Amino acid sequence: MDRHPLAVIAAEASLGEGVSVGPFAVLEGARVGSGSVLHAHSVVHQGVTLGARCEVHPFAVLGGAPQDRSYANERTTLVGGDDAHFREHSTVHRGTARGGGVTRVGSGVLVMCGAHIAHDCALGDAVVLSNGVQLAGHVVCEAHAVLGGLAAVAQYLRVGEGAFVAAGARVESDVPPYHVVQGDRARVRGLNTVGLLRRGASEALLRELTELHRRLYRRGLPLAVALGETTVPEGAPREVRHLLAFLRATLEAPRRRTRALEVPTLEGVAPAAGPAVEGGPRGPGGSRGGDEPT
Repeated sequence: MDRHPLAVIAAEASLGEGVSVGPFAVLEGARVGSGSVLHAHSVVHQGVTLGARCEVHPFAVLGGAPQDRSYANERTTLVGGDDAHFREHSTVHRGTARGGGVTRVGSGVLVMCGAHIAHDCALGDAVVLSNGVQLAGHVVCEAHAVLGGLAAVAQYLRVGEGAFVAAGARVESDVPPYHVVQGDRARVRGLNTVGLLRRGASEALLRELTELHRRLYRRGLPLAVALGETTVPEGAPREVRHLLAFLRATLEAPRRRTRALEVPTLEGVAPAAGPAVEGGPRGPGGSRGGDEPT
């Protein structure tokens, strides 16, 4: 273990085998997995657990207190998986008691410079947040989602598996899995074919998702009507079933005040258990209760 003499490490901190801590790094009562690197001037607060081979770059701050007016110094946590990278000036906050108390970051996640993950968010495996991305409280990003630079996601929303949020997008409603959204306000622009191919999608799967996209988004029908006319074919691939289930949950959102904590199939990230969150979403463009945007 390489521990620089100018690092500040609390006595109650737990460091795995081979952890490197650079000069002027601050490590409070946190647990850091083996092979991880905390670069100079990085800060890891109490209540943080990181997996193996994580890397925290200069001036990144993990486990800061949540920016939520309901927070009253409760003991809450930030839990990270293996091989997560937090680049310069990125920030990830702990959870709140009313949101379940846990912010979760999956394995293989890349958080680029200046990106922010607010309290009670849950990120699946291999999520990428580009420079300056802002996630408000209670956001769920499913596995393999990619968010372009300076994109912003409002509180309580979900970004589906394998979705791509274009740079500068302002997201005010759920982003469907395997799709591209872009604009202010962000709207569906097409299927994320590039992302699917990079993950090894077969031609048969691409054909099925393309046809499903056409039925849902290219016939000029309201999504609720198009979805109501669409059934899951027998033996449909997991991706088709997941997309339809995700969209049905989106349409039910105004009646579900804790949906960000109820989303299933978060690969590598278990949803935080806890009390119901008061003041959930009221539909796209409407007011949302709970915490203010962060």
